[in-house]
Amino acid sequence: MTSDWLAESDTTLAMPACHDAIRKAVVGHMSANRLRVRGGEGAHRLTIDYARRELAGSISASDLVDANEIRQDRALAEYGDFASRKLNATHVRAAADVAEHIVNAVARALAS
Repeated sequence: MTSDWLAESDTTLAMPACHDAIRKAVVGHMSANRLRVRGGEGAHRLTIDYARRELAGSISASDLVDANEIRQDRALAEYGDFASRKLNATHVRAAADVAEHIVNAVARALAS
């Protein structure tokens, strides 16, 4: 499977991809409701905050907690020192599962 290959070969690319899937799904929900987060510092955090408030009935509480941790791991992967030593394939696979749960939950919320 391609995601397994990416999780094994490039965790510093895979972790931001998981975060982007989550963020883009939530931003899609925001757009459907004619909302958007202004760019700049804190924008990704505000997107997760929106999901907590507006999608709590669709996304499990544990996935929302994990989404925030994935957001922080994305920052580590993109800006941190030695991210490849701190993030591993198991970590990325778990993040991919959470991303899939959230993307599917947002899709169901938008369809209803």
